[in-house]
Amino acid sequence: MTEVRAQTVGAFMADEYLRLVEPVVGTLLSAEEVDIVDVAVVDWNGTPLTDDAPLTDALLRFRDADGTGMAVQLDADESDAVFVDRLRSDLQDFVAESTFGWGQLRG
Repeated sequence: MTEVRAQTVGAFMADEYLRLVEPVVGTLLSAEEVDIVDVAVVDWNGTPLTDDAPLTDALLRFRDADGTGMAVQLDADESDAVFVDRLRSDLQDFVAESTFGWGQLRG
């Protein structure tokens, strides 16, 4: 079953980021790591999107202080559970390949 998902970047950050993303981040990153990881909603070119931009072709990007990063496509048609599973898997890989968590499998 597909839940109603946010249609704009601002709506995603106000609701779904807090509800879906923060719990995953909290299980995989320490408080200190959260402070050094830049999180942004960007387009395919890496340009940050404004709050009123549609989620169509938007990516949730995580980048560490050294510029290593990963991005997860935001799909308004995807269920919350599928998005969270995909985010957790991709974020685990990012941590293992980052300078702060090199080789660690967390979560």
